[in-house]
Amino acid sequence: MKSKIIEICHSDLKWSDSISSLENRNHVDLFVKVSHNICPNIKEYELFRPVINHEKFKPAGQLLKNTIGTIARFSNEKNLFYILEIAKIMPEYNFIIVGEGSLKPIFIKKALEMNIFNVFVEPFVLDIEKVYRKFGAFMLTSHVEGFPITAIEAMACNIPIISPKIGGMKKLIDEGLIHELCRIPIQDSKTIKKIIGNKSKNREYTLENHSYKEYEKFIKMLADKSISYRRKYDFETNLDFYYG
Repeated sequence: MKSKIIEICHSDLKWSDSISSLENRNHVDLFVKVSHNICPNIKEYELFRPVINHEKFKPAGQLLKNTIGTIARFSNEKNLFYILEIAKIMPEYNFIIVGEGSLKPIFIKKALEMNIFNVFVEPFVLDIEKVYRKFGAFMLTSHVEGFPITAIEAMACNIPIISPKIGGMKKLIDEGLIHELCRIPIQDSKTIKKIIGNKSKNREYTLENHSYKEYEKFIKMLADKSISYRRKYDFETNLDFYYG
């Protein structure tokens, strides 16, 4: 039996030899996007929105009024150094970054050089749902994204979000569900002060668009369009590992 090629695109991130740089997808049997806004040159595709476990990610008590958080990899595309620029002009607020990556020691060194002591770097943990309880607002600073799972998790916890207009975040900003990060520190600091500590009502949106019913529809689509039912279990197992 001839194998079929399925390509799942998570963002517009490209590098010198990435296949995402190729506009011709004649070699692909099925192209899947996590957001309509990424890879705009690809017109024929299936949409699969990332899903989360809503039993783990849910609203807790009152949100903190002075703590902004993010969960991200310390890499260039995440643009985490921008947080230092905002933290510098918001000394009365705390900023928490949870994650690992090659730029982490460089980031810490830069914070010390700038005499910034209200930014706290924490290691990634498996029970990441507990981290959101420390946040009064969630900030995404990336240059490129598809539909970041951390943003969906924060929305499910009813934490207000500020993000650039990138990937799937564009639609959420246009619909007024989250707030825009314009990458101008003074202006972004005003937005953060306005939203921090005020619970959003975004959990309902995530339940409608990012629950396991979307996962089940995706599995059925793979079985119907791309693979035989005999191989269906393999895809279920792999996706359970990724999204579980």
